[in-house]
Amino acid sequence: MFRQIGSFSRNVVQRTDVRVEVMKHPRSTRNTSKIVDEVSRLVADPLGQYLAGVGEHDLLIAEEEVRLAQAIEAGEEARRRLEAGEVDGAAERGRLECAVRDGHRSRQQFVEGNLRLVVANARLYAGGTVDILDLIQEGNLGLMTAVEKFDWRKGFKFSTYATWWIRQAMQRARANLSGPIRIPAGVFDIIPVVRIASEELRTKLGRSATIDEIARETGIAPSDVEKVLSLATTVALETPVGEDGATWAEFIADDSAPDPELEVERRMVENALADSLAALPETQQRIIELRFGLGGRPPAVFAQIAETVGLPEREVRDLIAEAMATLATELEAVQDMRAA
Repeated sequence: MFRQIGSFSRNVVQRTDVRVEVMKHPRSTRNTSKIVDEVSRLVADPLGQYLAGVGEHDLLIAEEEVRLAQAIEAGEEARRRLEAGEVDGAAERGRLECAVRDGHRSRQQFVEGNLRLVVANARLYAGGTVDILDLIQEGNLGLMTAVEKFDWRKGFKFSTYATWWIRQAMQRARANLSGPIRIPAGVFDIIPVVRIASEELRTKLGRSATIDEIARETGIAPSDVEKVLSLATTVALETPVGEDGATWAEFIADDSAPDPELEVERRMVENALADSLAALPETQQRIIELRFGLGGRPPAVFAQIAETVGLPEREVRDLIAEAMATLATELEAVQDMRAA
Protein backbone atom coordinates (compact mmCIF):
# COMPACT_ATOMS: atom_id res chain seq x y z
CA MET A 1 0.00 0.00 0.00
CA PHE A 2 2.77 2.42 0.99
CA ARG A 3 4.69 1.60 -2.20
CA GLN A 4 1.57 2.46 -4.20
CA ILE A 5 1.17 5.76 -2.41
CA GLY A 6 4.84 6.59 -3.05
CA SER A 7 4.49 5.61 -6.70
CA PHE A 8 1.34 7.72 -6.99
CA SER A 9 3.14 10.73 -5.50
CA ARG A 10 6.07 10.29 -7.88
CA ASN A 11 3.72 10.07 -10.84
CA VAL A 12 1.99 13.31 -9.85
CA VAL A 13 5.35 15.06 -9.42
CA GLN A 14 6.61 13.73 -12.71
CA ARG A 15 3.45 14.79 -14.52
CA THR A 16 3.60 18.21 -12.89
CA ASP A 17 7.21 18.60 -14.09
CA VAL A 18 6.13 17.69 -17.61
CA ARG A 19 3.37 20.29 -17.43
CA VAL A 20 5.86 23.00 -16.50
CA GLU A 21 8.17 22.11 -19.38
CA VAL A 22 5.32 21.96 -21.89
CA MET A 23 4.06 25.38 -20.85
CA LYS A 24 7.31 26.82 -22.19
CA HIS A 25 6.22 25.83 -25.72
CA PRO A 26 2.99 27.51 -26.97
CA ARG A 27 2.45 24.78 -29.54
CA SER A 28 1.91 22.21 -26.74
CA THR A 29 -1.28 23.75 -25.34
CA ARG A 30 -3.37 20.66 -26.06
CA ASN A 31 -0.94 18.33 -24.24
CA THR A 32 -0.78 20.72 -21.32
CA SER A 33 -4.57 20.69 -20.98
CA LYS A 34 -4.62 16.89 -20.93
CA ILE A 35 -1.97 16.73 -18.24
CA VAL A 36 -3.73 19.32 -16.08
CA ASP A 37 -7.02 17.41 -16.40
CA GLU A 38 -5.30 14.17 -15.42
CA VAL A 39 -3.64 15.69 -12.35
CA SER A 40 -6.94 17.28 -11.31
CA ARG A 41 -8.70 13.93 -11.62
CA LEU A 42 -6.12 12.21 -9.45
CA VAL A 43 -6.40 14.85 -6.74
CA ALA A 44 -10.21 15.05 -6.84
CA ASP A 45 -10.83 11.30 -6.76
CA PRO A 46 -8.24 9.57 -4.53
CA LEU A 47 -10.55 6.61 -3.92
CA GLY A 48 -11.01 6.02 -7.64
CA GLN A 49 -7.25 6.25 -8.18
CA TYR A 50 -6.60 3.77 -5.37
CA LEU A 51 -9.19 1.30 -6.69
CA ALA A 52 -7.69 1.56 -10.15
CA GLY A 53 -4.28 0.73 -8.70
CA VAL A 54 -5.65 -2.20 -6.74
CA GLY A 55 -7.23 -3.61 -9.89
CA GLU A 56 -3.82 -3.83 -11.54
CA HIS A 57 -2.71 -6.64 -9.20
CA ASP A 58 -3.59 -10.22 -10.08
CA LEU A 59 -5.60 -12.35 -7.69
CA LEU A 60 -3.79 -15.28 -6.08
CA ILE A 61 -4.76 -18.92 -6.32
CA ALA A 62 -4.32 -21.33 -3.42
CA GLU A 63 -1.04 -22.76 -4.74
CA GLU A 64 0.44 -19.27 -5.08
CA GLU A 65 -0.60 -18.39 -1.53
CA VAL A 66 1.23 -21.46 -0.21
CA ARG A 67 4.34 -20.71 -2.29
CA LEU A 68 4.46 -17.09 -1.12
CA ALA A 69 3.87 -18.06 2.51
CA GLN A 70 6.72 -20.56 2.30
CA ALA A 71 9.00 -17.91 0.78
CA ILE A 72 8.10 -15.46 3.56
CA GLU A 73 8.82 -18.10 6.17
CA ALA A 74 12.16 -18.98 4.55
CA GLY A 75 13.07 -15.29 4.41
CA GLU A 76 12.34 -14.84 8.11
CA GLU A 77 14.47 -17.85 8.98
CA ALA A 78 17.29 -16.54 6.79
CA ARG A 79 17.09 -13.12 8.44
CA ARG A 80 17.23 -14.73 11.90
CA ARG A 81 20.35 -16.70 10.96
CA LEU A 82 22.06 -13.64 9.52
CA GLU A 83 21.34 -11.59 12.65
CA ALA A 84 22.51 -14.42 14.89
CA GLY A 85 25.70 -14.89 12.88
CA GLU A 86 24.87 -18.47 11.96
CA VAL A 87 26.58 -18.20 8.58
CA ASP A 88 29.17 -20.61 7.22
CA GLY A 89 31.05 -18.84 4.49
CA ALA A 90 30.34 -16.15 1.91
CA ALA A 91 28.37 -18.48 -0.34
CA GLU A 92 25.89 -19.29 2.37
CA ARG A 93 25.62 -15.62 3.32
CA GLY A 94 24.78 -14.76 -0.26
CA ARG A 95 22.15 -17.50 -0.34
CA LEU A 96 20.57 -16.30 2.90
CA GLU A 97 20.53 -12.67 1.74
CA CYS A 98 18.84 -13.77 -1.46
CA ALA A 99 16.21 -15.64 0.60
CA VAL A 100 15.59 -12.49 2.68
CA ARG A 101 15.04 -10.41 -0.47
CA ASP A 102 12.77 -13.07 -1.92
CA GLY A 103 10.79 -13.08 1.34
CA HIS A 104 10.27 -9.31 1.12
CA ARG A 105 9.09 -9.57 -2.49
CA SER A 106 6.75 -12.44 -1.62
CA ARG A 107 5.28 -10.51 1.29
CA GLN A 108 4.65 -7.53 -0.97
CA GLN A 109 3.03 -9.72 -3.62
CA PHE A 110 0.93 -11.50 -1.00
CA VAL A 111 -0.43 -8.21 0.34
CA GLU A 112 -1.02 -6.66 -3.09
CA GLY A 113 -2.85 -9.78 -4.30
CA ASN A 114 -5.39 -9.42 -1.49
CA LEU A 115 -6.01 -5.66 -1.48
CA ARG A 116 -9.37 -6.24 -3.17
CA LEU A 117 -10.41 -8.29 -0.14
CA VAL A 118 -9.86 -5.22 2.05
CA VAL A 119 -11.93 -3.03 -0.27
CA ALA A 120 -14.78 -5.56 -0.26
CA ASN A 121 -14.87 -5.59 3.54
CA ALA A 122 -14.55 -1.80 3.77
CA ARG A 123 -17.78 -1.43 1.81
CA LEU A 124 -19.57 -3.42 4.53
CA TYR A 125 -18.45 -0.94 7.20
CA ALA A 126 -18.70 2.23 5.09
CA GLY A 127 -20.99 5.00 6.24
CA GLY A 128 -21.22 7.09 9.34
CA THR A 129 -18.39 9.38 10.37
CA VAL A 130 -15.47 7.17 9.28
CA ASP A 131 -14.30 7.71 5.70
CA ILE A 132 -13.97 4.60 3.54
CA LEU A 133 -10.32 5.44 2.81
CA ASP A 134 -9.61 5.37 6.54
CA LEU A 135 -11.32 1.97 6.76
CA ILE A 136 -9.24 0.70 3.84
CA GLN A 137 -6.05 1.94 5.47
CA GLU A 138 -6.86 0.19 8.74
CA GLY A 139 -7.98 -2.91 6.86
CA ASN A 140 -4.64 -3.00 5.02
CA LEU A 141 -2.87 -3.06 8.37
CA GLY A 142 -5.05 -6.00 9.37
CA LEU A 143 -4.19 -7.69 6.06
CA MET A 144 -0.47 -7.26 6.76
CA THR A 145 -0.93 -8.85 10.17
CA ALA A 146 -2.77 -11.77 8.58
CA VAL A 147 0.08 -12.29 6.09
CA GLU A 148 2.58 -12.39 8.93
CA LYS A 149 0.56 -14.87 11.00
CA PHE A 150 -0.77 -17.10 8.21
CA ASP A 151 0.19 -20.77 8.67
CA TRP A 152 0.07 -22.48 5.27
CA ARG A 153 0.44 -25.94 6.89
CA LYS A 154 -3.10 -25.91 8.29
CA GLY A 155 -4.63 -25.92 4.81
CA PHE A 156 -6.99 -23.00 5.38
CA LYS A 157 -7.85 -20.60 2.59
CA PHE A 158 -6.04 -17.32 3.21
CA SER A 159 -9.04 -15.10 2.43
CA THR A 160 -11.08 -16.81 5.17
CA TYR A 161 -8.27 -16.32 7.68
CA ALA A 162 -7.47 -12.75 6.64
CA THR A 163 -11.08 -11.57 6.73
CA TRP A 164 -11.12 -11.85 10.53
CA TRP A 165 -8.00 -9.68 10.91
CA ILE A 166 -9.26 -7.15 8.37
CA ARG A 167 -12.66 -6.76 10.01
CA GLN A 168 -11.07 -6.63 13.46
CA ALA A 169 -8.93 -3.69 12.35
CA MET A 170 -11.91 -1.91 10.75
CA GLN A 171 -14.11 -2.42 13.80
CA ARG A 172 -11.38 -0.98 16.01
CA ALA A 173 -11.04 1.99 13.68
CA ARG A 174 -14.78 2.67 13.82
CA ALA A 175 -14.76 2.44 17.60
CA ASN A 176 -11.82 4.85 17.87
CA LEU A 177 -12.78 7.34 15.15
CA SER A 178 -16.57 7.43 15.46
CA GLY A 179 -16.91 8.53 19.07
CA PRO A 180 -15.28 11.11 21.34
CA ILE A 181 -13.87 8.39 23.65
CA ARG A 182 -11.07 6.18 22.34
CA ILE A 183 -11.24 2.55 23.40
CA PRO A 184 -7.77 1.08 24.14
CA ALA A 185 -6.79 -1.69 21.74
CA GLY A 186 -6.32 -4.23 24.54
CA VAL A 187 -9.78 -3.54 25.91
CA PHE A 188 -11.43 -3.51 22.48
CA ASP A 189 -10.14 -7.02 21.72
CA ILE A 190 -11.66 -8.57 24.85
CA ILE A 191 -15.08 -6.86 24.63
CA PRO A 192 -16.80 -9.77 22.82
CA VAL A 193 -15.19 -12.34 25.15
CA VAL A 194 -16.39 -10.56 28.29
CA ARG A 195 -19.89 -9.92 26.96
CA ILE A 196 -20.41 -13.51 25.80
CA ALA A 197 -19.20 -14.85 29.15
CA SER A 198 -21.43 -12.36 30.98
CA GLU A 199 -24.53 -13.52 29.08
CA GLU A 200 -23.70 -17.21 29.58
CA LEU A 201 -23.22 -16.70 33.32
CA ARG A 202 -26.46 -14.71 33.53
CA THR A 203 -28.34 -17.66 31.99
CA LYS A 204 -26.53 -20.17 34.17
CA LEU A 205 -26.82 -18.30 37.50
CA GLY A 206 -30.18 -16.60 36.93
CA ARG A 207 -28.66 -13.23 37.82
CA SER A 208 -26.01 -10.80 36.64
CA ALA A 209 -22.51 -12.20 37.15
CA THR A 210 -20.01 -10.31 39.27
CA ILE A 211 -16.72 -9.00 37.93
CA ASP A 212 -14.77 -11.72 39.73
CA GLU A 213 -17.02 -14.46 38.33
CA ILE A 214 -16.54 -13.19 34.79
CA ALA A 215 -12.79 -12.89 35.37
CA ARG A 216 -12.58 -16.51 36.53
CA GLU A 217 -14.69 -17.68 33.58
CA THR A 218 -12.60 -15.86 30.95
CA GLY A 219 -9.17 -15.75 32.56
CA ILE A 220 -9.11 -11.97 32.08
CA ALA A 221 -7.92 -9.65 34.82
CA PRO A 222 -10.81 -8.22 36.93
CA SER A 223 -9.63 -4.66 36.19
CA ASP A 224 -9.97 -5.27 32.45
CA VAL A 225 -13.38 -6.89 32.92
CA GLU A 226 -14.50 -3.81 34.84
CA LYS A 227 -13.32 -1.54 32.00
CA VAL A 228 -15.32 -3.55 29.45
CA LEU A 229 -18.48 -3.53 31.57
CA SER A 230 -18.19 0.23 32.07
CA LEU A 231 -18.32 0.88 28.34
CA ALA A 232 -21.70 2.03 27.01
CA THR A 233 -23.38 -0.57 24.85
CA THR A 234 -24.76 0.68 21.54
CA VAL A 235 -27.96 -1.03 20.42
CA ALA A 236 -29.79 -0.30 17.19
CA LEU A 237 -33.36 0.93 17.69
CA GLU A 238 -34.49 -1.67 15.15
CA THR A 239 -33.10 -4.56 17.24
CA PRO A 240 -35.89 -7.13 17.86
CA VAL A 241 -37.05 -7.70 21.43
CA GLY A 242 -38.88 -10.90 22.26
CA GLU A 243 -40.77 -13.01 19.76
CA ASP A 244 -43.70 -10.72 18.92
CA GLY A 245 -41.79 -8.52 16.47
CA ALA A 246 -41.34 -5.59 18.89
CA THR A 247 -38.19 -3.44 18.68
CA TRP A 248 -36.21 -1.39 21.19
CA ALA A 249 -37.64 1.83 19.72
CA GLU A 250 -41.12 0.88 20.99
CA PHE A 251 -39.89 0.79 24.60
CA ILE A 252 -38.24 4.23 24.64
CA ALA A 253 -40.31 6.98 26.25
CA ASP A 254 -40.97 10.17 24.31
CA ASP A 255 -40.28 13.00 26.75
CA SER A 256 -42.13 15.47 24.53
CA ALA A 257 -45.32 13.38 24.44
CA PRO A 258 -48.13 14.13 26.96
CA ASP A 259 -48.65 11.87 29.95
CA PRO A 260 -51.06 9.10 28.87
CA GLU A 261 -53.15 9.28 32.06
CA LEU A 262 -53.46 13.06 31.89
CA GLU A 263 -54.33 12.85 28.19
CA VAL A 264 -57.11 10.31 28.85
CA GLU A 265 -58.42 12.45 31.71
CA ARG A 266 -58.39 15.60 29.58
CA ARG A 267 -60.31 13.94 26.77
CA MET A 268 -62.82 12.49 29.22
CA VAL A 269 -63.51 15.93 30.68
CA GLU A 270 -63.80 17.47 27.21
CA ASN A 271 -66.30 14.84 26.11
CA ALA A 272 -68.36 15.20 29.28
CA LEU A 273 -68.39 18.99 28.92
CA ALA A 274 -69.44 18.75 25.27
CA ASP A 275 -72.31 16.43 26.22
CA SER A 276 -73.41 18.73 29.06
CA LEU A 277 -73.31 21.80 26.81
CA ALA A 278 -75.37 20.02 24.19
CA ALA A 279 -78.05 19.37 26.82
CA LEU A 280 -78.40 23.11 27.65
CA PRO A 281 -80.98 25.32 25.96
CA GLU A 282 -79.64 26.83 22.75
CA THR A 283 -79.39 30.36 24.18
CA GLN A 284 -77.48 29.28 27.28
CA GLN A 285 -75.21 27.10 25.18
CA ARG A 286 -74.44 30.05 22.91
CA ILE A 287 -73.76 32.38 25.84
CA ILE A 288 -71.40 29.89 27.55
CA GLU A 289 -69.45 29.38 24.33
CA LEU A 290 -69.03 33.15 23.92
CA ARG A 291 -68.14 33.77 27.58
CA PHE A 292 -65.41 31.10 27.83
CA GLY A 293 -64.11 31.23 24.26
CA LEU A 294 -65.10 27.70 23.31
CA GLY A 295 -64.70 26.60 19.71
CA GLY A 296 -61.42 28.45 19.20
CA ARG A 297 -62.80 32.00 19.60
CA PRO A 298 -61.48 34.48 22.21
CA PRO A 299 -63.51 34.92 25.47
CA ALA A 300 -66.06 37.76 25.34
CA VAL A 301 -67.13 40.20 28.05
CA PHE A 302 -70.77 40.52 29.18
CA ALA A 303 -71.42 43.61 27.09
CA GLN A 304 -70.23 41.85 23.92
CA ILE A 305 -72.33 38.79 24.67
CA ALA A 306 -75.43 40.89 25.34
CA GLU A 307 -74.97 42.69 22.04
CA THR A 308 -74.41 39.41 20.15
CA VAL A 309 -77.45 37.52 21.52
CA GLY A 310 -79.68 40.61 21.74
CA LEU A 311 -80.43 40.35 25.48
CA PRO A 312 -79.89 42.73 28.38
CA GLU A 313 -76.57 42.36 30.13
CA ARG A 314 -78.23 41.51 33.48
CA GLU A 315 -80.22 38.69 31.86
CA VAL A 316 -77.00 37.38 30.27
CA ARG A 317 -75.40 37.23 33.73
CA ASP A 318 -78.38 35.31 35.11
CA LEU A 319 -78.34 32.82 32.21
CA ILE A 320 -74.62 32.20 32.69
CA ALA A 321 -75.07 31.57 36.42
CA GLU A 322 -77.96 29.18 35.72
CA ALA A 323 -75.97 27.34 33.04
CA MET A 324 -72.93 27.02 35.29
CA ALA A 325 -75.04 25.49 38.05
CA THR A 326 -76.45 22.97 35.57
CA LEU A 327 -73.03 22.10 34.25
CA ALA A 328 -71.62 21.66 37.75
CA THR A 329 -74.34 19.12 38.51
CA GLU A 330 -73.76 17.28 35.22
CA LEU A 331 -70.00 17.11 35.75
CA GLU A 332 -70.06 15.88 39.34
CA ALA A 333 -69.66 12.27 38.16
CA VAL A 334 -66.57 13.20 36.23
CA GLN A 335 -65.11 15.04 39.22
CA ASP A 336 -65.72 12.00 41.41
CA MET A 337 -63.94 9.79 38.88
CA ARG A 338 -60.93 12.14 38.76
CA ALA A 339 -60.72 12.22 42.53
CA ALA A 340 -60.72 8.42 42.63
